[in-house]
Amino acid sequence: MTKYIAEPDLVFHEIISELVHIDVHWIKPSADYPYNILVTSGMSDLPMNVPEEIDDKEAYERAELMVVLPADWKIGDEEFKDDNNYWPVYFLKRLARFPHEYKTWLGYGHTIPNGMEAEEIANTGFGCMLLLPPMLSFDEEF
Repeated sequence: MTKYIAEPDLVFHEIISELVHIDVHWIKPSADYPYNILVTSGMSDLPMNVPEEIDDKEAYERAELMVVLPADWKIGDEEFKDDNNYWPVYFLKRLARFPHEYKTWLGYGHTIPNGMEAEEIANTGFGCMLLLPPMLSFDEEF
């Protein structure tokens, strides 16, 4: 992330880890990227169980996740006491553990519901996560 975006301003360290240790790195808004960027580390410590029929499956076995949030998103320990602010971090950590807990994989276009009934995530109106490549203002190489 340092090579393609910037050095993280802060890392939200996981204290207790099972399977993989997931941290979330925060890159604050800048002139180049006028939004908050959250990126996981630790998901790629173990390979995911990518199906054999996937072409070039080794290229998909290790991945990290990121989310881009508005520049005015409330981020910090005090702000995260409100689930309406914390949910992106919560779901990054949850999704980063998911393939290792369930011996599966996550990739482009996968959707992951919030529970069996796809319950609303905080105040978003959405009940699922959709995984897409980092296509907002990031170099194609990234």
